[in-house]
Amino acid sequence: MVTLARRQAQVAEVSIWIVLSSASTLFRLTSQRIQRGGISKFRIDDWIMVFVFFFNLADGGAGLYAILEMNLLGALDSESSEEVMAKYIKIAHYFFVPGEMVFQLKLWLLKACLVILYWRLTVQSKLRHVVMAAGIYCIVSYLVVVLFLLVFMCRPFSGFWLDIENAPTSNCVTWLPYYKVQLPMNISSDLLIFCIPLALFSNSTLPWKRKILLCGIFSVGAIVILFAILNKVFLFQDSTNPEYVIWSYRECNLAVIVTNAPMCWTALRRIFGLKAFSEESSNVRKLNIKTGDSECSPWSSKSDSTSAATP
Repeated sequence: MVTLARRQAQVAEVSIWIVLSSASTLFRLTSQRIQRGGISKFRIDDWIMVFVFFFNLADGGAGLYAILEMNLLGALDSESSEEVMAKYIKIAHYFFVPGEMVFQLKLWLLKACLVILYWRLTVQSKLRHVVMAAGIYCIVSYLVVVLFLLVFMCRPFSGFWLDIENAPTSNCVTWLPYYKVQLPMNISSDLLIFCIPLALFSNSTLPWKRKILLCGIFSVGAIVILFAILNKVFLFQDSTNPEYVIWSYRECNLAVIVTNAPMCWTALRRIFGLKAFSEESSNVRKLNIKTGDSECSPWSSKSDSTSAATP
């Protein structure tokens, strides 16, 4: 049985993750508004993060509600009756599929933001075809995950709303075949995206300080992959163990933070008065001209932006 103290700890942790990821999104949007000169000049990945922001708030609110009211992440108190448990579970069944669809959409939208960022950074790089392949693979992997859940997991589809005694198959309740498909699709796409910045920045002419900074930021993506693996480890060990849901929140919210981090440089410089790094080569200046990145990007310096602005 999950104790009251454990459920309170879960509420606190989920709340902290939501606050941190939401703050990173707002920080990113503020930074981009300063850098671009207004909201109307936001790029497509900025607008994607706006949608992720609201999806994440809704998903996080549902998770907190599940912990506090529906008791999906812990056993009911001893004085609660089995009838109350049955009622909560019956209601929850109607939210499982939509909730999972929102969760997967958030994950793959975050992947899309990174692919779009790398697409801009590889204008004059041989890695651009790798970025294109990564984007195509992300689209295919997302379709595989969604179609497997909606089309192949449970027939008839109404079986998703039934309990294990009345469901057509146990797959409609446990979802284990779906998770065995989702895990490799998620991890493989993350690994492909994860390798792009490491190759891009390690082979670039950026100063070593900036290489270390950028590679360090994107290397946090390895922790996101670890969280995704631990999520499924707990689930495969015991599909009734609600701990895997907490790992889902850790994975998704950390992914939000990692995706936003490279785009927050402008606001960081304004708030903390940070200076630009060392002078970059002419190749990187050309890249800045092509991509439109200004002096407030972590991969460009103030002098670079001056060069980029010069016709």
